[in-house]
Amino acid sequence: MDIVETIKQVGIPTAVAIGLGWGGWKIIQFLLNDLIRKLQEQKEIIVKLIEKVSALKSEILVIHTKIDESHKHIVKIEENGNGSHSASSRRKRK
Repeated sequence: MDIVETIKQVGIPTAVAIGLGWGGWKIIQFLLNDLIRKLQEQKEIIVKLIEKVSALKSEILVIHTKIDESHKHIVKIEENGNGSHSASSRRKRK
């Protein structure tokens, strides 16, 4: 069927409504497809960021553990150092 014949059969208002409906449908499909593609890209970015955050949390935990161990070691050295220093001071005074 020819477009002119269709307009003659259904009338101009109906043909315009059908045309606008078809155009609207195509626009909506285009936007939805574009939106779905962009959302997928965002999802991939978010997954990568979550993986990086998890890796950083692990690294922070390791660093925190090392700092605690170092702090305990320093405290132990200071305690031993002060104790031996005090004992040597007492020996010199006698």
